Amino acid sequence: MRKFLKVSIVVLLILANAAAVTIAIIQYGQYDGYRVTPSGKPLIGEKLNLTVPDSSDTEALKLFAYNLYAAANENFKNLENAAYAVNSVTTTMGTPVYGYRHVVKNADEYLYLEYSFVPETLLGALVGAVSKASTKFAERSYTNASMDYLYSEKTLEPTHTLCENEIIYHADWENLYFAKQKQKPVYCADQEADFEYTDQKIRPETIQTVSVTYNEQEGYYRLEMELDVNEPFTTSITLPNLRENSGSDNAAYTSMREVIEIWDNGYYKYFLSEDAWEGTLTEPIRMNLSSDIRFETDFLYDQDSLSFSHYQYAEDFISLVNSGNMRSVGE
Repeated sequence: MRKFLKVSIVVLLILANAAAVTIAIIQYGQYDGYRVTPSGKPLIGEKLNLTVPDSSDTEALKLFAYNLYAAANENFKNLENAAYAVNSVTTTMGTPVYGYRHVVKNADEYLYLEYSFVPETLLGALVGAVSKASTKFAERSYTNASMDYLYSEKTLEPTHTLCENEIIYHADWENLYFAKQKQKPVYCADQEADFEYTDQKIRPETIQTVSVTYNEQEGYYRLEMELDVNEPFTTSITLPNLRENSGSDNAAYTSMREVIEIWDNGYYKYFLSEDAWEGTLTEPIRMNLSSDIRFETDFLYDQDSLSFSHYQYAEDFISLVNSGNMRSVGE
């Protein structure tokens, strides 16, 4: 299968530009300009009495940024009801792949929805044909306290309608690409493991540059960081996955930028992650690989966003799982 995909990538490359030697590898998810309406500050907790270090004290700023990030992670895990929406984008030979993710947790229940699309162009059609399972799909997952796994279903070739204030999805959940159990994520207070929003490791020693500002009028801190891609701990989780998924044994991140906004009561407001990587594919022919990936997240605390009924296909899916009618298909 991997050899077939690599050959297909070469065909796409020739079709796109016979002189090109650099292509971008498709990643999950992606963005085409739609963004949910952000929630305001959640009316919970107390205002943090923090003093931002002087901009000249880099080490103090790194520690401050990490401590605030760690507090937001802990608060999200311990919060009973929360949600977030992600849009993201990557580009293959000038062709973007768009995606939308929605995550909702209510007490011990966790819901994950993801949709991915390519544009309706010739190159978009070629990319979708070769990598349909990672570029043109809908996926939904659910778990609760009574389950020791995450149950997931994926179907291919959904469509969508971009409306003024929402996206309407159309997916065939009777024709599944897979239905299977996955590892349960960390999302609630009863779990022992720590929650971290990103798999890139943000620590004082992995932060290369940092700036911290406080928006007094709106009441939130803004952290802007570049991570050290040459520090092995930074990518200790993500680099092995990158090399496996890309087929490039020497793939490496070239830059990582994180912009995090945290309300002054310690809860997440916004998270922007921008990563770039390069590598070399040696089979079936030698070629350079590159990718720029952007994930933009809004954290949501309003009642509509916290209700499973707010999301297409969610209630029927949860009912299917809780009634024991889960399926096993594909992978």
